[in-house]
Amino acid sequence: MPGLTPQGAHLALVLIFGLTLVAQGCGPSPQGASSPPAAGGNAPAPSTVVGTPGMPSAAQTAPIQSGPEMRRMRVAYSALWALNAVPWAALDEGLFARHGLDVELRFIASAQTVPAALSGDVDVSFGGGYAAVTSRLGGSDALIVFNLANWSPYELMVTPDIHSAADLRGKALGVSRFGSASDTATRDALRRLGLAPERDVTLIQVGSLQERIAAMKSGAIAGGVAAPPDTVILRRQGFKTLYDLRNSPDKELPNSVFATERWLRANDEVAQRFVDAMIEATHLAKTDREAAEKVLADYLKLEDPEAIADAYEGFVTRMEPAPDLGIEAARSYLQEQAATDPRAAAAIGDPAQFFEARYMDRVRASGLVERLYGGR
Repeated sequence: MPGLTPQGAHLALVLIFGLTLVAQGCGPSPQGASSPPAAGGNAPAPSTVVGTPGMPSAAQTAPIQSGPEMRRMRVAYSALWALNAVPWAALDEGLFARHGLDVELRFIASAQTVPAALSGDVDVSFGGGYAAVTSRLGGSDALIVFNLANWSPYELMVTPDIHSAADLRGKALGVSRFGSASDTATRDALRRLGLAPERDVTLIQVGSLQERIAAMKSGAIAGGVAAPPDTVILRRQGFKTLYDLRNSPDKELPNSVFATERWLRANDEVAQRFVDAMIEATHLAKTDREAAEKVLADYLKLEDPEAIADAYEGFVTRMEPAPDLGIEAARSYLQEQAATDPRAAAAIGDPAQFFEARYMDRVRASGLVERLYGGR
């Protein structure tokens, strides 16, 4: 190699060979991810793209920096909403790279993030925690390792002709997939309105939040749950909130981080780096509003200042520095499912079996949160 001593050239070749083995060990990038539509859009993007919406392809993988040995990770997220400001900021602001993670971040719609993780197409997924719980009930080895929020961000929004809960009888509401966070939230809202899901209202699987909004606009469904900033956009178009789940005191699992037990066993240190990066990215989003709003604008394809501010206020300001994993939320979910699923009934006494708590335990023991927030 020009300009290197024989010893230097030998070292460079060793390093190149080692990095090649790491990349090969992680396997090829999955090719099945769907490219998401713009926030509030009516149709999906026309092509399959691996990467992050709203960002140039060169920005999909964080630059390799000096520090810990770089480890490649394939990470999926299931929704275009502001809860994902945390992994988006971790990528764009170099926090993944700081922790020695070369992260490929991709969109995979709705509850499909669970099978993507189970099949090994991705290493880690962000998605509805209830889908991961349901999957493990069915015999998978999915485990939740982090929880971005333990409250419901949803409002049940309906078409202008719906004036009361009674008007929903005989109508259809859209959810992403049965067992997903939107499905659980919709059923919860209906029960609080005195309506029985399936009996009084038909629930239809229509896909992601953006697809739900498109179905509402077309009149195919009478409503569905939405979250900021889509709530602002929908209200401008005449849709209205029939029930606001954000006021509920109940714990929820709207956007959790999960991986397979076998991947966690083989990649314990990498998983810890990832969780540490999530803690740091949460701090960045909460303390640097300008950076967080830029990320939201880029990934959600927003130019409307009111919508950007609503997304920030509705999600980021409510995030906790070290959120609860959601074990009690899982217990409540199991109790709801117990009437129709004997496996859920048997699991009520041990909801911790759906979680791997050691990563957050290490975060708390390390003092990372206190260092970031100045002892608060």
